Amino acid sequence: MILPGGMVSVSAATVYYARIPWKLSALVINGWQVLLGGLLLLPATLLTADWHATTWNRQFWASVFWLIIPVSVVALQLWFYLVRQDAVRASLWLFLCPIFGFIYSSALLGEPITVFTFLGTGLVLGGLYLAQREKFK
Repeated sequence: MILPGGMVSVSAATVYYARIPWKLSALVINGWQVLLGGLLLLPATLLTADWHATTWNRQFWASVFWLIIPVSVVALQLWFYLVRQDAVRASLWLFLCPIFGFIYSSALLGEPITVFTFLGTGLVLGGLYLAQREKFK
């Protein structure tokens, strides 16, 4: 339930962000977004976390750092920049996430690449082409 709610929130926030002439920097907006999102998820975390299974080692803290800096701050700054340039074109880049996801999962986790992977990639690339076909003419 949290994942679909997050996807709807990001979509709504992107549309809202693109329409408002903000006077705050994207870094401040991103900071508030991450802080409020974390606070809203805190009750669910406290209720469902298995604290005894958590290992507070270097790998844990490196993962937390990765999620905070490259994933939350840097990626969202890039996203905000793309949305300010052209919200429609920025949304097209979002469709490439599944392709990079299966490449990373194969390279880092050894997940198999199957015929369905190629079919899905073809559908994504076909959809991107259809969305941008006027620019190819």
